[in-house]
Amino acid sequence: ERLRASEERYRALAEAAEDVILIVNRALQVTYANPAAARLLGPGAGPLEGAGLAEVLPPHVFGRLCYGIRQFFEGGRPGGHERDYSLRNGKLVLSATFAPVRDAAGHVAAVLLIARDITERRRMEDALRESEARLHAAIESVPFDFWIMDADGRYSLINSTARAHWGDRMGRTIEETDLPEATLARWRENNRRAFAGETVRGHVEYTHQGQRKYYYEIITPIRFGGAIHGILGVNIDITEQRLAEIEAARRQAEAIQQRAESL
Repeated sequence: ERLRASEERYRALAEAAEDVILIVNRALQVTYANPAAARLLGPGAGPLEGAGLAEVLPPHVFGRLCYGIRQFFEGGRPGGHERDYSLRNGKLVLSATFAPVRDAAGHVAAVLLIARDITERRRMEDALRESEARLHAAIESVPFDFWIMDADGRYSLINSTARAHWGDRMGRTIEETDLPEATLARWRENNRRAFAGETVRGHVEYTHQGQRKYYYEIITPIRFGGAIHGILGVNIDITEQRLAEIEAARRQAEAIQQRAESL
């Protein structure tokens, strides 16, 4: 009675599961199939229990599963795989897990197959990778510095423009660089304000590698779920524009001085 009660509990779990559950014996016949298996294979598959796998599966699917099942009969070790399958109701991505079912003597008498439809998850993962690739391409192609710093104060992303200007600081803090102390002091203060929740922006002048450079800086917090998980920064090189403004102001001052002297 206890055995029957235990079997009923496990059968109830299998019947209610969204995952496909099959038990296949050494003759490659299905000895158990839950309702999810029938839904996945489609109404044209016919009765599953008692049928051979070759009768209910498309040939290419049968070939893949048959190879894995025979390996488990030989080795008896649990395992699995993720693969694309074309079934009657469309092309699906299934995550399949195999486990041996042993008899009283400990021999592998059947294989338990549990398959989960991960098509939507794979589609979302592919879409995320594509989105990340587009974002990476965009960040790499912009003609200004772009960087991201994690909550521990270490750079987690630096585009090629920033690396060319300031060196490769990936995985480092601003202290782990050989930049002038005046530059580091400004960066520390800007980062502190950004980590405190402020968006810092403005014009700044740096002397780097013996050259005077002018930038328009933006440092802002990265918020998620109401918390700050890092900061990102943009440095737009406006040196040419700024030098042109300085030269124009110098010429204007000279012109005013000349007019004043002529009076």
